[in-house]
Amino acid sequence: LLIFGIAEFGRMLYQYNALVKSVRDGARFLSVYSSSDTTNYPTHLTEAKCIVVYGNKTCAGSKLVTGLNTTNVTITQPASGTMKMVTVTVTGFNLGYITKYFANNITFGDISNTMRQTQS
Repeated sequence: LLIFGIAEFGRMLYQYNALVKSVRDGARFLSVYSSSDTTNYPTHLTEAKCIVVYGNKTCAGSKLVTGLNTTNVTITQPASGTMKMVTVTVTGFNLGYITKYFANNITFGDISNTMRQTQS
C-alpha cells in the first residue's frame, strides 16, 4: 500500500511539472507574436494550444500528459494597458489514478503562465 502511494505521488508530481512546463512553452511561443496581427494571430493561438497539449505546433503525436485536451487550454490577454501580455492557462485537468481502489480523481487547480508580448 505504501509503495502504491509513493508511486501515485511521484506520478502526480511528474504530471504537474509537465503541465507547468507545457504552459510556459505555450506562453513563450505566443510572446514573440503580436496580437495586433489579426491575419496570423488566430493561427498562432491554435498552434499554442497544440504546443501545450502535444509539444508541437501541428497537434501530431502523443499527448504530453494523458487526459489533457486543447479544450483544457485557455489563452487570455488584458483588454487595456500599454504593455501587451498573454496568459496561457490549463483548467480542469483531472489526474486519473492508476489504482482506482484508493481514492477518486484529483482535479488540479488552474496552472497558468503570463509573459510579455512583442510590441510590434
